[in-house]
Amino acid sequence: MNRKPIAIVLMVLFLSALACSSQSIEQQAKDLIAAGGQTAAVKGGSLAQTQAAGLFATAKAGVAEEAPHLKETAQAAVLTEAPQWIETAQAYAATQGPEFQQTAEALISTEGVDAFESLSIAAKGQWIMVRAYDWVEAQAPYDPAGARKGYRTDGAGLVSYAWGLKEAGQPVSPDAQALAYLWSIDITYEDLAPGDILNNRLPEETGYVVLFLRWLDDEHTRFAAYELSPVTGTAVESALTLDPCPGGFTIRERESFAPGPYLPQRKK
Repeated sequence: MNRKPIAIVLMVLFLSALACSSQSIEQQAKDLIAAGGQTAAVKGGSLAQTQAAGLFATAKAGVAEEAPHLKETAQAAVLTEAPQWIETAQAYAATQGPEFQQTAEALISTEGVDAFESLSIAAKGQWIMVRAYDWVEAQAPYDPAGARKGYRTDGAGLVSYAWGLKEAGQPVSPDAQALAYLWSIDITYEDLAPGDILNNRLPEETGYVVLFLRWLDDEHTRFAAYELSPVTGTAVESALTLDPCPGGFTIRERESFAPGPYLPQRKK
């Protein structure tokens, strides 16, 4: 009996069974992968939501913690970069011809006052300090007989320029006494904000005024200010000290030539 055909048949049957078994195993593997994928997707989605909530909370806390520093950095950038912005704007106006300049002047004359009055105290203060910084950066020299951009180059003149004081469209530089009674309102020392002044309200040469910038200590006895005096020689930022005196406070570093009391005031 020839057993070779039987062996061949058995081999064919074995290979067929193996093929079927392989397909079954492959299908089972695919089913397991699909099921595992769905489970992983569900778990992954839940994990992603949990992690997202945690990340959001962390980010929110980070923003709350960093916001004051970011604000201070932005304000510092405004004060340091503003003169360059001004110069850029002026240069642009010069290249655009008389029509552009006339349009700008017309807008300023009709909208400027109302626009300024609509600003918040903080925004007004920033606007004032940016203007004052123009003199500080240029180191405008002290000269009561001189002028810069139409304003007298002394302490009251610096304030007048920073405040943008004008009469009939022309720059005016009242002395410290006139600033106090015609252009300012009284505030408290605790209300002092950037752009306000400390003014001894005396006439002519004995009068003196500084432009308040910020407090330098928690006790509110040390402060930074922009000023232009015979002592400084040019427009500068100074660190000054308030000392109690009859009627309020005097500025220790300026008492010898411009006695107090210095009263806190704000532009009307």
